[in-house]
Amino acid sequence: MAQILLDLRSKGPSTGSERAKRTSIAGRLRTVERIGGFGGKADLLNNYQVFLGDPGYLPGTSPGTAAVTPASVAGLATRILVPLERVELDVVPAPQETAARKGERR
Repeated sequence: MAQILLDLRSKGPSTGSERAKRTSIAGRLRTVERIGGFGGKADLLNNYQVFLGDPGYLPGTSPGTAAVTPASVAGLATRILVPLERVELDVVPAPQETAARKGERR
């Protein structure tokens, strides 16, 4: 993990950054197309209202995403990501509870 962060800080993201930008913009547009259920138009507009104070902010998101460059990502990574300061978690599933394990008789 430390090597990946060091590479990101020095070289910037991989060549897939243009694809990532297109995917991000397309995902927002798909959200606007979705009608009903969770994660549709109302949720998107509500998020913009709650967090930005403007439910019509959607057109303002694409220029910011399109302006991202590998150099700007590398600069952000250099300022924010510290390669040797992190938390690593090992997640071990809890044992399955059974009647026999609890001492119950059936």
